[in-house]
Amino acid sequence: MDNQRCQLDRLNPGLFNLGLNIGSISDKEQLQDVHLYLSTTRKEDPTPTVHNILECMIAYVENKRPLWKRKALKRLESILNDNPHHLNALADIETIYRQMQMNLHAEIYNTRKNEILKSNDPEHIRQKAICLLEQGYCILAEDADGYGEASKYCTAIKKLEYGLSMLKSKHDSDPTECIIWKYYVALAYMRYDRRIRVESTTCLSYFFEVIKYLENFDVEDKSFYIARSYIYIGWISIRDSLEANSINSFSGDFQDILQNPLEACERAYRKSPSDTVVLNRYARCLIKNFRRIENPKDTNDLELAKSLLEKSLTISPESNWGAYTTNIDLCQTWTKSPNIKMDDEETKDFLLRAVEDGKKCSKTKISEKDCVEIADICHRLARFPHKPHLQGVGYVHQEEYLYEASSFLHLGRIKGGKMKYFNSFQMGRCLSDLKEYRTAAEWTKRALYLSTPDKLWGSLQNLCWYLYSLYCIDADQDYLLEEILVLMVYGSSFSTEQTFIERMTKSMMKLCKEQLLSVVVFFNKSQYCTEPLYLNTMQEIKTFLRPNQRGFVEKTVVIPRDDILDEPFANSFSPLPKVELFDDSKKTYDFFLFNSCKDSGWITAHLLRQLEQSFDENEKALRGCVDRRDFQIGKSVIDNICNGISKSRHTLVILSPTFLEHRLNQLHCNSRIRELVEHKQADDEKAVIVVVIQKCTIPESLKQLECIDLTENTNMLQEILKLKSILLS
Repeated sequence: MDNQRCQLDRLNPGLFNLGLNIGSISDKEQLQDVHLYLSTTRKEDPTPTVHNILECMIAYVENKRPLWKRKALKRLESILNDNPHHLNALADIETIYRQMQMNLHAEIYNTRKNEILKSNDPEHIRQKAICLLEQGYCILAEDADGYGEASKYCTAIKKLEYGLSMLKSKHDSDPTECIIWKYYVALAYMRYDRRIRVESTTCLSYFFEVIKYLENFDVEDKSFYIARSYIYIGWISIRDSLEANSINSFSGDFQDILQNPLEACERAYRKSPSDTVVLNRYARCLIKNFRRIENPKDTNDLELAKSLLEKSLTISPESNWGAYTTNIDLCQTWTKSPNIKMDDEETKDFLLRAVEDGKKCSKTKISEKDCVEIADICHRLARFPHKPHLQGVGYVHQEEYLYEASSFLHLGRIKGGKMKYFNSFQMGRCLSDLKEYRTAAEWTKRALYLSTPDKLWGSLQNLCWYLYSLYCIDADQDYLLEEILVLMVYGSSFSTEQTFIERMTKSMMKLCKEQLLSVVVFFNKSQYCTEPLYLNTMQEIKTFLRPNQRGFVEKTVVIPRDDILDEPFANSFSPLPKVELFDDSKKTYDFFLFNSCKDSGWITAHLLRQLEQSFDENEKALRGCVDRRDFQIGKSVIDNICNGISKSRHTLVILSPTFLEHRLNQLHCNSRIRELVEHKQADDEKAVIVVVIQKCTIPESLKQLECIDLTENTNMLQEILKLKSILLS
């Protein structure tokens, strides 16, 4: 009770303080779509429990348009005509009047609101509980697709549970009203479970409680909530593949339903055959159930899903986001199933209709997941009738679909979400088919850094192919072979698959044999031939080559490249003239790379191109000063280093065991380098940044600096983006 009292004491009525996503919409067409969606939801929900808050939400959207403010005020006033103590309406009217500079009008509603907030009258306490419940409902109603942030659903749960607890504490509370709010608590738990995959039994038990109460009492329009509860029970059961102990925690009829989730969907459909939410969710359950079957040959589930979606779109052809997105899912499932035979015309027609659904969806409401799915369909249409996994631009027949795919992927990145791996991977495929191999490789590197062990192979295979395509254009560029070598070793070092190197070797021998042999030859002549990690990987690769191929690559002479930049600096202690310090207006570079030459391949493959590449119109491409590319011939190494530090806004100290062995002495003991670094640090504490690329002990003198850790595959992209953000600041 103390917790609930504390929540009520902090109660802040109104929608303007909730941070709703619809508050950030400014596009006129989008506002009209949201207005239509909320109005439709208001009509679909048969009980008056949530009608007032939906009216508040509609007024909130109307207030976004200057000429509709009066319309919004009238809508809110009509709520107060029926319920003068409605806190959310009072608070929103006050806010709108203050926006219109009508403070005297606003103060009238502020006074009425505060009287209720300070009162202990039972009816006023009930209104405060309703205020909390309605605010929790708002968070759910604006995100019907369930792709919102987990933190928002957590907020919704807290508001709904506190409000419901207060409502129940009243001795004259209406049990039917309480059970309807219990349904929305269950819905909040379902959305929250979806985002963080916690145990689903809480929301299931709440939905069962709603069904049990409403079926035993004569409640008007009870079929709406019973049907919705059944359909969500079916969806949760299929989505989460409930374990036996979870199912056994229920009893009787409910346990039978959980063991056969499609029975729950069928009950929902019988209760409310015209409810578009039931129709769309039933179709999703059928699609998901079809995917769970090993080698499915019967298309009955998909046929039924198709007819349910057609019915849903007939009932509600406008703003039926759930039907559009489920249709896209149906298309992917049906056309990608290896056991379902479809002729080319039928398949293409299916794909084209899915793209049209995606375009309709994008005008109203679309998630990042949908954007990636539609982009994949566009990519398939560009190569149709060839299989999408076949490598090479020769399979592309309709290039315009690649541009459409790229546009959808861009829209997906704007939407944001958890699909960053798929978005990056798909972007690499599209750019490759447009012959933009270098950019395709950089996008695929992002996918590689985001890969889970089961996806690592696909990313690495495509990445090597794109670099090979570049090498075919310009075979004199050894840096491409070095890049491929570094990435192959990177992939094998992070893979948990025991046969990864064998699989990689055989695949590359099939796709690009000459490239693989060139990489092995390059390795034999490079500085990497004595590095244990590289040596072990290459030796294992050689075991999978044919005898004549092994003989060819082993004929090459091993001539490790001298690392002239890592020579000992015996004279570094003698005083040298000061280097001219450049002001910011003369800075040529965004960053200078202070690294061991033995790490140059890793830096080029993983770090440099990610920093120097623009992946979005809002993302700036940086310019770095790199030894092998930007040092001036004829100048001493020290002069080049000092010049690079002076002309760069930031200095990146690339930390690895080889750096500690060969270059740390320069940083500490050469007075010119040390003076430049200390001067940069004095001007900006983030001007010198340590970037750790291999596990090693960070020297005491560098521990106080900003540190970026690139040693872990799981956070590598996140750390690179963090570094880029610092360099741009």
